[in-house]
Formats: sequence, structure tokens, C-alpha cells
Amino acid sequence: MEEIYVTNDKTVTIPFSVNESPHLKINKMITWQTPIDKPFERHEINIIQGVMEEQAFSREAHPDGFPITEDEQGKCSLAVEDFLRCVFSEDTGKWVLKTLHRDNGFIHASLKTDEQDFRVFQRKLLIIIDPNSFQAVNYMDNESLLEMIQHVQAPEKITIHKQEAFEKIRGTIELKPVYVYDLKQDKYILCRKMDSKYGVNASNGDMVSLDDL
Repeated sequence: MEEIYVTNDKTVTIPFSVNESPHLKINKMITWQTPIDKPFERHEINIIQGVMEEQAFSREAHPDGFPITEDEQGKCSLAVEDFLRCVFSEDTGKWVLKTLHRDNGFIHASLKTDEQDFRVFQRKLLIIIDPNSFQAVNYMDNESLLEMIQHVQAPEKITIHKQEAFEKIRGTIELKPVYVYDLKQDKYILCRKMDSKYGVNASNGDMVSLDDL
């Protein structure tokens, strides 16, 4: 069961992936003519943890709450292109800049390839951009994870319907209160996070603890 947020009036659901801050959709194919022939230097990332008491009482805006302007979008796109020209110099036309969002004082650029080689999983990149210099300072690549699972056996034949599986874990579903950013209202609203610590083996119908997987 995938985590999801449900508004208190039970009329709207919000995907789990948009909780931290609003993701700006870009969907731009990144291409270039010439590579950059120099090594990429990773920088240590200092994560913002919480706020000072005076910041809270003065209602100071958190840096992650500011929108990404059109000018910043253009600069981020150039930063992504320069990064790819340096680190993945042969991959012109392979990567799509999907979204931009602010996180812990930085701008995160999420990229995916136009191909899907690993069954249900897709190659992804997360490029971390300094919002002052608009230079890529670090990145995360899921390639090593995909290499680990490429030899995993295909799943067995499904023998149970998803409605039956839901009935098995119905009693284990938890609803936890949490504030979630709503893109339509442009503000944080109180919701319930719906989740379960259990799943159902689709091949035999047995209920299993996700902690044991």
C-alpha cells in the first residue's frame, strides 16, 4: 500500500511525493553539442534543521517556501546542462529535466531518462543546485541500486485480487495527522497520512510485515 495523504474533509487525496515543498514541472529534454572536459567536484551539503525561536515568533518565511521564478528556472536548466556535459558527457538527448523544487536551502533538479530498462524502475538523477551561484554542488544517482536488482527473479503469478489484499490489511491501516503543502491552495493544510506496515504477497495471499522484507 502506497502512502497517501487524505484531507480532513475526506474529499481530496494528495500524493506522498509532494509533501516537502511544491515541485515545479519542467519536462525539458537536455541536449548539448560539446562536453565539458573537467572533473565534477562534489561539495558537502549543510542541511537546515528546524528554525530558531525568534524566527518562528516573527513568522519569518522559510527559504524552501519561496517560488522558483522564471529567471531561476532558466539558470537551473543551464546548471543541469553544464553538470550533464561534465559528468554524463555522452548522454545528450537522454535526460529529461522533470521537476525543480526547493529543499533545505538548495534547489533540487529531478531528472529521468527517456528509457526504462529495469522492469518497473527507471534511471533517475537528483542534482543539487546552489541557489546563489546556480552551480551544481552534488548529486544522487540510482544506477547502483538498479544494478543490484537487475538479476532479481521476476515475480510469481498473481493469485489474489487487490480488493482481497486490501481486506486483509484493512485493520492495520494507520491515519496520522500531518500538515501537507497543497499546490492548489498554495498553503499547508491539516491532513491524515494513510499507511500500513504490512503488505500482502500477491502470489499466495499471505500477509507480511514490511519491516521483515
